[in-house]
Amino acid sequence: MKLFALVLSMASFHVVASAPAALAGADCASHPKSEWISEADMKKRLVEQGYEIKKFKIDGNCYEIYGNNKDGKKVEIYFDTKTGDIVKSHVR
Repeated sequence: MKLFALVLSMASFHVVASAPAALAGADCASHPKSEWISEADMKKRLVEQGYEIKKFKIDGNCYEIYGNNKDGKKVEIYFDTKTGDIVKSHVR
């Protein structure tokens, strides 16, 4: 039984350790929704800057995208909903 528990524990660790690293959420400032850049306008800005957006979502007080930058590298980026400024990013 102890051997089974050890094997199960090691298997669980391997699954967690091999999971792809993702960014923890960003700490974006809170703005009234009436002051937010619209999702459509934000997407348009990003496409004009050369981003290819695979997924666009709201994460707390941030806009978050998954996609590729103009160099074709995968990105995960959090943006301020009022200014459109990058709050946190990860490029792979």
